Amino acid sequence: MLDGLGSPMWHWQLDALLWRLKTQHPAEFARLERLVESRSPERARLTAVHIFEPLLEYYPSHGIERGGSDLDASEFVTFFRAGMTRERILLRRPAAPQRAQKVKEWLDDRVSREEKEIEAWRQKSGG
Repeated sequence: MLDGLGSPMWHWQLDALLWRLKTQHPAEFARLERLVESRSPERARLTAVHIFEPLLEYYPSHGIERGGSDLDASEFVTFFRAGMTRERILLRRPAAPQRAQKVKEWLDDRVSREEKEIEAWRQKSGG
């Protein structure tokens, strides 16, 4: 699922990081694939970007930030696992209908409070 997906201008950096993960740490790559298997290709790619994003800053920062090639194998896996942990937390949320219902409830509550405030202001101002 993660191979050959559309990508931003620094796609080759991300592809290189994914290739390193896949070839040097296949069990970790399999964990990533399991995480994104039910997602769209675009969302799968975005998950990979989120995980590796700090390493993608190497070239835009002209080498000030560390890149993937600056990490040894142990650091690379630790970095990847930390990103996976963060992504799992961010992806853990109710399905779209449940989120939409929560947003609707929040908006309804806000509108109701604002209507009450307007009514109180009208009564106060004699309108």
